[in-house]
Amino acid sequence: MDNPTIGLIGTGIMGEPIARNLLRAGFEVSVHSRTKAKAESLLSDGAAWRGTPAALADGVDTVISVVSDSPDVEAVYLGPDGVVETLRAGTLCIDMSTIAPETARSVASGIEVRGGAFLDAPVSGGKTGAEAGTLAIMVGGSDRYLARAKPIFDVIGGSVVHCGPVGNGQLTKLCNQLLCGLNLLGVCEAVVLAKRVGLDPHIMLEAVSKGAAGSWALDNLGPRMLDGDFAPMFMIDLQQKDLRIALATARDNLVPLPGTCLVSQLLTANQAAGEGRLGTQALVKVLERLGRRLMRAARGIGERKIPAATPFPRNPTSPNHGILALGDPPYLAVPDALRRHNTRMRDGRKQTSGSATSLAEVRRRMFLPLLAGEKCSTHRCPRRIARQRGSRAVGTRRAQ
Repeated sequence: MDNPTIGLIGTGIMGEPIARNLLRAGFEVSVHSRTKAKAESLLSDGAAWRGTPAALADGVDTVISVVSDSPDVEAVYLGPDGVVETLRAGTLCIDMSTIAPETARSVASGIEVRGGAFLDAPVSGGKTGAEAGTLAIMVGGSDRYLARAKPIFDVIGGSVVHCGPVGNGQLTKLCNQLLCGLNLLGVCEAVVLAKRVGLDPHIMLEAVSKGAAGSWALDNLGPRMLDGDFAPMFMIDLQQKDLRIALATARDNLVPLPGTCLVSQLLTANQAAGEGRLGTQALVKVLERLGRRLMRAARGIGERKIPAATPFPRNPTSPNHGILALGDPPYLAVPDALRRHNTRMRDGRKQTSGSATSLAEVRRRMFLPLLAGEKCSTHRCPRRIARQRGSRAVGTRRAQ
């Protein structure tokens, strides 16, 4: 049987190598992108250009989309000059973006009422997996449609798993993304600790990668962190979009994801420093900045080194119990003066005036600026606390 003709929308970090592998496998491929310049290399390799999604869908057997976010998928399929305007009955549409599950279902409905077929098939493996044709593909939709897509998936994927009906591919990808985020944080912490304690971080990565700690992030992102290579294999802005969808889905289903929340907050610090378009391995920059500021604060207070962390008592009755600030949670090692500072701030109150300060304001003024490498704007900064040592203690005013 002849290969199906393919129209591919989106020629970015993932879409461009996917299209190139299909061309090399002998498929006839047309492409569309918001910026034609991004598709020039594919056009040189034999792809045909189409000016709109509607023009691209006219006359092809299969439409593949690899775009950034839910509104983009809705626009290219259902919007003006979208795929549905020229969709032929029986055309298979495969969305390989990472989007909200409910968006996948609504787009599928819009395509199916016009006689088309739809699969949501997000992928994992990053730029290297797309280039090598070894992507992990998580598919939601009909078995019958999956069988039609098999010749395509065999070219671009190393693993294809049918996850259930439309939307389940996206739900599975959200699980994948929170695992990637937490794994990424672990690699960053290991690299920062190895440097601080005097290990050769290259030797550390080589040693641990062969054991239980081995992972894709360790093999692909760890060496890039050490080389200072922050070119995106997957951009921070896109990872944050995925984590936003994952956290919203978890909230709607009453599922706590504290680790994913922490990773998202740390990546927010990258974005605050103007690093949103860097690769996710740039998360290591946030931990390095935080470590440098802790060391400077420790020297300013007169301590020779940062002591081991000591858990401090919590006030479960506080309205802001659980606030995330420097030194909280207690496994973060901080000097005593910094810990006292946070004890005062934990209830969300400015102690000098006694006026209430919201949780969001405390985090804005203290935690995120610190991670982004900015000067702490709170009037109770660690250096001022250090200068006031020996003065009368400031009592902790509890919420009434």
